[in-house]
Amino acid sequence: MNRAFILIASVSLSVIDVGSAVAATTTVTFDDISTSALVDFGLAGLPSPYDGLNWTCVSGCAQAVMNVPGYSSFYSSGYSGALVSSPNIIDTAGFTFSPAAGGDFSFTSAYITGAWRDDLNVAVTGYNGSTVVDSVTLTLGAADTQGFYTFNWDNLTSVTITPSGGTPSATYTLSNGVQIGVDNLTYSTVPLPSSIWLLVSGLGLAGFLLTGGRSGIRTPWTGG
Repeated sequence: MNRAFILIASVSLSVIDVGSAVAATTTVTFDDISTSALVDFGLAGLPSPYDGLNWTCVSGCAQAVMNVPGYSSFYSSGYSGALVSSPNIIDTAGFTFSPAAGGDFSFTSAYITGAWRDDLNVAVTGYNGSTVVDSVTLTLGAADTQGFYTFNWDNLTSVTITPSGGTPSATYTLSNGVQIGVDNLTYSTVPLPSSIWLLVSGLGLAGFLLTGGRSGIRTPWTGG
């Protein structure tokens, strides 16, 4: 068989396999984080990495995993409207998340709810490195009004969510902060397919055949 054909066949097969990689989709519910002791009225620290993502608080803010039924047994707040899957949400005034394994990912959707202020502005920014790829500013409704937001942003390395503005709620007056509750955040990654290694090995095999199985000087090609 012609050795040039072997090279083309090896590379072509591997490229097809690379394209067949399937995205892995994850919905982060935070519900498996233990808050059962109701430390600080239902709050616990958010571990990082967690569920495939690194979580970083922005601008020195505080963030926590909140057991909403536990917190609500002590205080009345808009967090009660943030819960999608029980019992936990993120209680935050802004955060960044990125793939713990590095590489690119896609941000699909999230539930976001204001805790203490009505009509909060929430800036959502997707980055690839330091370059802004996508951005939007959401305007939430009244505190405790649950909002489901779809993004479908691809080729990201991090996403930052930052609330600001709004007006104090007349219903929930314990605090005046810009905190939001976030639940059921969905993202996807495309794992590096094993066929990448087929591509490398295919090139190596073709190179081996074209050099006659030797390193160094190529043997003369005599046809066939």
